[in-house]
Order: sequence, then C-alpha cells, then structure tokens
Amino acid sequence: MTIEKFIGSELRRKYDDIWPIVRLVLYHLDTTGKVGIMGLDGEWREQGSFRSKLVCPIRFIAYQWHRLFSVQKPGPSIYLSNSMLRIDRYTGLLEELYENYNIISPFSWSDINRETFLKKNDLQKKIYQSRQLYFGKSVSGQCVKTHVERIYDLFFELLSKNEVCNDRYEYVDRSLQMLQSAVNERIDEIVPRLKERQVSCFITINERNIQDVLIILACRRAGIWTKELSHQQNCMFNLVRYDDKRFFDDNAKMYSATHESCQWSEPDKEFCIKYNVFDAVYNDFRISVVGCPEVTEKEYLINNKKYTKEDAMVIFVPSVSYFMERRNKEAFGISQGAMQRVLGATEIIYNQVAKIAKERQMKVYIRYHPHEPIAIIEAEKELVDALGFESLTTREDFVKAVCSCKVAIGYITSAFDSVLLYGGKCYALILGEKEQYDFCGLGVQRIRPNEILNITLENCNEDGVVHSIDINQLCTYPQI
Repeated sequence: MTIEKFIGSELRRKYDDIWPIVRLVLYHLDTTGKVGIMGLDGEWREQGSFRSKLVCPIRFIAYQWHRLFSVQKPGPSIYLSNSMLRIDRYTGLLEELYENYNIISPFSWSDINRETFLKKNDLQKKIYQSRQLYFGKSVSGQCVKTHVERIYDLFFELLSKNEVCNDRYEYVDRSLQMLQSAVNERIDEIVPRLKERQVSCFITINERNIQDVLIILACRRAGIWTKELSHQQNCMFNLVRYDDKRFFDDNAKMYSATHESCQWSEPDKEFCIKYNVFDAVYNDFRISVVGCPEVTEKEYLINNKKYTKEDAMVIFVPSVSYFMERRNKEAFGISQGAMQRVLGATEIIYNQVAKIAKERQMKVYIRYHPHEPIAIIEAEKELVDALGFESLTTREDFVKAVCSCKVAIGYITSAFDSVLLYGGKCYALILGEKEQYDFCGLGVQRIRPNEILNITLENCNEDGVVHSIDINQLCTYPQI
C-alpha cells in the first residue's frame, strides 16, 4: 500500500497545510512510534501532573530572569535545534558557530539546574546563554501533542484492520480538522517569537520529530530558511531494503520538510539524487554539500600538525545492538547460525588483521561503536589484549587513530569520513550475500572478511572528495 492510497486524494488536498505533520505520523507508524515523534520535546510523560502544573509558572519566571542576563549579538540570528546541541562529536563545530554567529536555541527548565557543570565547560555555558526562545513546557505544546497521539492511534488502528481513511472518512476528517486547528494555533504563537529574535535560518540534524516540524512550518510562514544537516553518510547504506514489513511502499525514504538538506560530500549528494532518497514534502527542496561536521578546518589543521601517519590500522567494530535492531535478519543474507558468528567476537576479522599486523609490524586500534553493549566489549577484552590490539575509549583516542592510521576497516560507519579526510584508506566489510552498495566515488572499497589479507597498505587515499565542514556555507541562507 502507498501513503496516497491510505490517505486518499481528497483528505490529502484538504489538509495540505498540515501535511508535514500528517506525513510525520505516517513515517513513524512502523519505525520508532510515538516516542520517535515526540523526540526531545519537553516533559511528555509529566503532562497533567501536579509537578508540571507547578513548574510551568516557575519556568516562565526563570526564563524572564534569564533573558535579562543572556548575551545576544545584534542582528540576524541562527536558530539551532536542540538536536544539534546534543552531538558531542560536533563540539568543534559548535564552538566556531558560537564564535562567529549569533546563535540561539530554545530555553528549557533543565538548563537552570546545571550551574556546577556550567562552571567547568565554556561551550555548555555559551549554549546556556543562547537559550533565548521560550515556547512553554515544549515547542509543540500539550494540545498539538494530544491530537498527534490521537491521529497516530487512529491510523494504526485502521492499518491493523486493513482499512484506509476513506473507510471511516467522517471520523478521520474530524480528527484531522482538530489537529489542523491545534497546529495552526500553535504556529501563530511561534512565529512572533521567531521574528522577535530575528531568526534568519533554522538548522537541525533530525527533522523527524514534532517540535522540529512545527518550527519548520512556522519558519516557512515567516519567510525563514530551514536546513537539516545530515548526521550520517547516506552513500554508506545498503541498497537492498532490509525490512520488507513496512506498512507503506514509500516509507523507507527519508522524510523532509526543510528547504535544504546539507550533505557531507559530493558522493553523498550524488547518492541522494541517484536513488531518490528523500520524500520531500515541498517542491523547493534542494540538496547541498557543506563538508564533514565532525571536523572543522581549524581542527583539521591542528590535528594534522599534532599527529603524523604511522604504520597503523583501525578496526571500527560493527555494533551488536545495530544488528539486533534489524527485524529481518535474513535480508542481510545471514542465517541464524552465521548471525551468531557475526554478533559474537568477530574473531575471524581480528585474526586476519593480526596476521597482517605481525607480517608488516603494524599497530592495530580497536574502536567499538558508542552503543556497543559493555558486556560484549568485556567478553572480547581477553582476545583483543592477546592479539596486542589497542582499544580506543575517548574522543581524543579516536582523533589520534583516524589521523595517524593508514588503513581503516569497518562496516557502515561515518568514521570512514574522518579517515578519508586525513588521507587514510577505507575498506567496508560486506557481511551478507544480498548486500549491495554504491559509494558513488567516496573512496571506500568493499571487502569480505576472508579477503582482509589481500588489502594494500600503501598509497593512502588522496582523492580530496571529503572536506572539513564549511561553516559559512552551513550558515548561508537566501532571502525568501
């Protein structure tokens, strides 16, 4: 079934102004559900409680006090979504943004209880001082949240009964009408606050949540440019769809209501266009290239001077939790027995690398995925130590490894971008017969575990496809 068939052409036209919200609900029906829709939007689980009723007035008073002492540069401002501020890999990017632009973000109650931490972290203090937008308990507000939840439950019920919206047209129409009223009322409240703070551009890294979509709709009404900075390398993904149980045929595409999607490299942009990656809500959607957000030019110059190339290799270990989240394991071409082997200690890969390291006197770094279960790391520790590999635990360890290594082996990982940026070679592991990739010239080579002994270590990558992020390009916006 397609989304158009489920909604029906009449309802689609009638509620065109809130289609980004409706499409958001449909996008999440068979992915992360209500939790994904709500994202980081305030105290969703505390609504109606005595505490939330008490905190709201206190929060507003604290916000008014905060505004008096907050620092704001004159002129237009760049509005960063909360999602941007939670990525620790973007510390350098955030530092330079705050140094060169008037950055603002939403104020939240949790910020005023962090004085001890703020004294130790200048960047967090800058972020705290930039919280100059107040939307109440949350961006979306209780009324919008309530109607979004009801629409979600209604759509899910229809699909579970193999029905479409036209089968219960009047009830669906009435529900969408209430959502429309709540959304437009909330946008009317948001727009003046954006104008008051002279917002000229809104940037997020994840627009697939209710608060960001509402801000995008409000920005569009106010004539403000909106962007989503991609937080992944799109051309690293498997071309074969791993989940055939989606409700809608077109729901695998990345939903987008922004004006612009900012990709890390030209290969990423080429991949998005070539494979029609986005389900763009508006026809003014464009794709640009801004560079790798994990490395600024300033960081690149410092790190290049600090670390020199050495005979070293990095293994980016595929996360066990990554595989466990995939509902249709067979789509990877991996049987249950083989899956156990992949999810175990990756001993075959380690032993192959150990042979190369011994033959060529190379240092080997092991970098586990940030979400790797601690139990797996501990279970592998004896093997890793016995092979003489060095485990990377801190961000500084990671930077040292990607700068100094000549070769990196991994699965689907954005860490390849940093390796390529610093001139290393990358080999992507192919773990299943059905996997298909098109890196679109990224400079990554495919390799199976039993082919590791054939890799070459000379002639590091110098194709220049990957660049550090261009902050001016990221913050460039047209007048609309």
